[in-house]
Amino acid sequence: MQVQGCILVWGASTPEGVQVVRDRFQLEDVLSIESMLDDLRHWRPMAWRERVAQLRGWSAQLFDALI
Repeated sequence: MQVQGCILVWGASTPEGVQVVRDRFQLEDVLSIESMLDDLRHWRPMAWRERVAQLRGWSAQLFDALI
């Protein structure tokens, strides 16, 4: 497989930090989990809302069991 470019995935980033790292390491893109989650909160797709509700329920059950 021929690689066409590299992408870095960070937890969080700033526009300035992304540009510095892209320039220094010649990356195609730098993605952040933080910005992906912001996009999901903004777009609010039904599958994402259902999954978050499921995870919220599991967390509540876990913490309810501790008290």
